[in-house]
Amino acid sequence: MDSNDPIAIGEKTFICPPCTGGGDNIICARPDCEKEQKKDDEFFMTAIIGRHTKVSSGIGRKYMWLVKWDGYSIKDCTWEEEDGMSNPHSFIQDFIRKATREGKDPDEDPCSTILLREAILGGWTDPNA
Repeated sequence: MDSNDPIAIGEKTFICPPCTGGGDNIICARPDCEKEQKKDDEFFMTAIIGRHTKVSSGIGRKYMWLVKWDGYSIKDCTWEEEDGMSNPHSFIQDFIRKATREGKDPDEDPCSTILLREAILGGWTDPNA
């Protein structure tokens, strides 16, 4: 490990969770990693910072999630459907916890748009407004 690595904290050694998690299909995004590297057309979620409801005739309603991407600015977030994301459940749970801490109840009105403070400060607004 490089002692100048910004991830290093004091004398502690950083252990890359994707690399130590096991499995042959694990891909690491660290450039100095010996495992298979992230592809140019591959993107990693870092957080969900918003939710709005999309209503489609014949389908009903679906949540759209405002996804923050690793290595991209807040302005580059995109609205994604849950079934288009890889393993979104922990991100959704984290979003619900953050929204609740900010005084927003996701269950109060399931059709309402919820934007976390981070999204609002980044210039995001309700797409249904």
